[in-house]
Amino acid sequence: MDDLPDIPLKGLVVFFVAIVMLIAIPLLVTLGINASNAYYLAKLANSGVTVTLGEDLDMQGHNITNALIGPTNTFTGVTITGTTFTNPSITGGTWTGATSISTNSLTAAAGSFTGNVTSSAFTGTGGTIDNTTIGATTAASVRATTIVGTDATNSTSPTTGALKTAGGAGIAGNAYIGGALNVAGCSTYGSRRVECAFTKNAIADNTATTIFRVTTVTGESGGYVVKTYTMAGANTGQTSGTDVASKSHYAHFARALNSGSGSNTAVSEISESAAAATNSGVTSVGTVTITVVETSELLNDIQILIDTTGSTATTGNVVMFVVLEWTGLTTAPVMTAQ
Repeated sequence: MDDLPDIPLKGLVVFFVAIVMLIAIPLLVTLGINASNAYYLAKLANSGVTVTLGEDLDMQGHNITNALIGPTNTFTGVTITGTTFTNPSITGGTWTGATSISTNSLTAAAGSFTGNVTSSAFTGTGGTIDNTTIGATTAASVRATTIVGTDATNSTSPTTGALKTAGGAGIAGNAYIGGALNVAGCSTYGSRRVECAFTKNAIADNTATTIFRVTTVTGESGGYVVKTYTMAGANTGQTSGTDVASKSHYAHFARALNSGSGSNTAVSEISESAAAATNSGVTSVGTVTITVVETSELLNDIQILIDTTGSTATTGNVVMFVVLEWTGLTTAPVMTAQ
């Protein structure tokens, strides 16, 4: 015994641990790691070993560095919560059930996720995501370099089509429309021009009726002009068999403002057509008159008077297309239907 070499205690410990690891790792890889042994996944992953899991994956409160999970595993009921991943990689496998991932970073190079997947942060560089709702419970934003849609559904309203949004849309660059453009409200062009369309039915005969209002803000100095293109009618839009009449009218006026106080020109009539009537003795349109009423320094109402003629005509109808152009005003005038 005196001839045996002295082996330090530390050396014995290292030798013993090495023997245990050589035996334990192949066994764990072959048998798989289940939920009760999930802690050892962290230890093995840190060692760079690829681990094959034969049962559910359930990890909570562990730190995993440079983990490689895959490539042909099947995990049913996956729960990864309170776990910090550093440079993990999923190279394959199928993940089924409710999958909850709450981690710093998770990279999936391949694999299939089936069921509910919840992640506090996700970065994808390829692949597909099908039937996924983003921001259903909590408002969320999505950033993408290029969005390409394959759905060819046309839009027939603000809530139909291949691309729908509950709010507005901001586009920093050019926009090209391949089909028809339908605008329900007003259209603004640059910072000097806005266009609106207004309609009103059942206008009392020979009575000035407000169609729209122009509003400006206090303290402004500048000016604007309003141009109206009007179709004035009698009984238009009625059922088949009803005699109708219509005529066109084109007019304009201007307003000047100095620190909020202003004055209007009279409305100048540019042109007024003759009336077109299916039976002028029964229904027709006589004169059309447009006026502007200064309700206040900031509010101006544009009114129309339609003189209907014929034995049955009692009310008028109007469709008015309006162009408003301004200069010197920092806040654009606003047109609203009345």
